[in-house]
Amino acid sequence: MSKEDFNKLLRKALVGPYTETDISLSLFRTCLETMHAVYMKACNVVSPSLELGVGDGSSSMFINGEFGREISVGLDMPLGMTVETKHLWWHPTATHYRSFMGGNMENIPFADSTFSTVYTSETMFYGMDLEATANEITRVLKPGGRFYCFNATDQWYTFEAVLNQLKINIPTFSVPSDDTFVALFADAGLSCEKHSYFFSPAMEILLHSIIDTGASRTSGDSPLYVDSNNFEGKLDVLAELLSYETDLPTKGFHHFLSFQKPGQDTNAGIPPFDPFNHLKCPTCQATVFSFEESTITCKICGSSYQMVCGVPMMVTAEESGFSSIRLSEDITTEINQHLRNAAKTATAIFNQYEKNVTLMLNEKLAKNLDIIVMAEHDFENKMPISRQTASALRYMFKRAHPELTICLRIIKESNDPFPPLEKSDVPVLALYISGGVPIPNSLLSAVQARPNLLLYRCNLTS
Repeated sequence: MSKEDFNKLLRKALVGPYTETDISLSLFRTCLETMHAVYMKACNVVSPSLELGVGDGSSSMFINGEFGREISVGLDMPLGMTVETKHLWWHPTATHYRSFMGGNMENIPFADSTFSTVYTSETMFYGMDLEATANEITRVLKPGGRFYCFNATDQWYTFEAVLNQLKINIPTFSVPSDDTFVALFADAGLSCEKHSYFFSPAMEILLHSIIDTGASRTSGDSPLYVDSNNFEGKLDVLAELLSYETDLPTKGFHHFLSFQKPGQDTNAGIPPFDPFNHLKCPTCQATVFSFEESTITCKICGSSYQMVCGVPMMVTAEESGFSSIRLSEDITTEINQHLRNAAKTATAIFNQYEKNVTLMLNEKLAKNLDIIVMAEHDFENKMPISRQTASALRYMFKRAHPELTICLRIIKESNDPFPPLEKSDVPVLALYISGGVPIPNSLLSAVQARPNLLLYRCNLTS
């Protein structure tokens, strides 16, 4: 890509929905995610897709925002089990996910050959068993499926001071040699299609030191204050540097790899995808579950896993996570209160509309149900619970109708106009969560293609 293209991506990453996400915490993250977007532009993310290690969701959110990519499932460890995980506390603007799961990359809680694409971004250095992780990624990929991976390289061990700074935040940091890393996936059964390096030592050290300013760059209260005019010039310099930092002829601090699983998917293009229909018990590997109010239980071995706002936390007691750092109690208390509020909201909505939905399902002898949720933009900024509420609501309907395949879609009101739903007889429950304003035309037009439709406005107070 040209420096002009890099310049456009850099500037997009520093404005709009990304200003309060991990992307804008520092210019290092901004440049890193820009580089990720550059590489992923040429990649075909086919659904159903799985992202391993979502953090706040901003990495794939930025890629999605630029290239229209959707992630079927985002998987991460539960609260505090890695340094970045906040109970799958995805950013409210990250509307490119269909579902979330709590889980361990060493023991992915999905059945064999579930996903056409698996994606991970800078997560495979938290001290996990990489051989087990490679085998699991291969197992859950469909024949012909692709795995896209960004990760740190062994170059970090050459620069002790930079590595020590990284280990302040990631004390378990560990990567094998680059050749060994590639060989792990080859031994697991994947063929490497592309292996590229980016960020030379000089670039990495520069980004970690001299210009490590973030979204507060133009705030007079910041000790690293940079006036806006000067900052624009710095972005021009960065863009020019980045254009020379892709596909390095020698090793870099990060690499991008694309792998493919041999074979061809015989079920390609068969919709729809309900993650609850593909869950696997981490304890006994069975795929048959019963759904309870606050747990999901394996019918074979009896192991139970906690449900948090409709998100199964599919980890065993032995899977303690990969980080010695724990979130402070004030953060976890706030998050858990937020989740309780979302669960309470979902319960109220379910109790209000479950009878109507059941009548529609019985009348149509339906085997599928789509749930569409949109939240009023201003209301969402004050009380960002549409994602958690929607996930909990979808689980409640799944628990009431376990035979159904239920697909969930979150629509962000600012994504106007939203592409209309495809024409189908599949019943739809569409909800607009607001502080009192009418249902917007964008949602009305998006769902008109479905004759079997229940559309409601849910008025809440922030």
